[in-house]
Amino acid sequence: MNKVMILEKMLWNAELRYKYEGKGKENIIKLTEMLADAKFDVKKSFTGMDATKSEGRLSLDVDYLLRTFKIVNDKLVCNKTGKSATWVGSSDNGNGSNIFVTIDKKIYQVHRIVYAMTTGKDIQSNDVRKIDKDYTNYAFSNLELV
Repeated sequence: MNKVMILEKMLWNAELRYKYEGKGKENIIKLTEMLADAKFDVKKSFTGMDATKSEGRLSLDVDYLLRTFKIVNDKLVCNKTGKSATWVGSSDNGNGSNIFVTIDKKIYQVHRIVYAMTTGKDIQSNDVRKIDKDYTNYAFSNLELV
């Protein structure tokens, strides 16, 4: 049994106890939160951003990004869970790895999102480059337009 299945069974038992004994409501709340946390998947959890194309690239809805994410210690985290919103994958240009966010089954580079959230503007005609070339360092101070 995996963690999700165990938590679902525990929640079911807690709900039955509350139904018949009137006890354990705080357990239901805690288990519900734990279950939501266990089901969180950075590749599937973010939805609701308009994915229109402009100048050949997907546009970023800065308002959506600010509602959904925050930057904490130079890392992109989910407002709802406080967990990292990113995953590592190979970049399509063959230059090694990059860090991504998946929103509505579309893949976005995190450094572009950080730039848009910090400046309040989605850049379309330029690329954002990491100054030190370290793919894990997407701090705004390490980003520049090229």
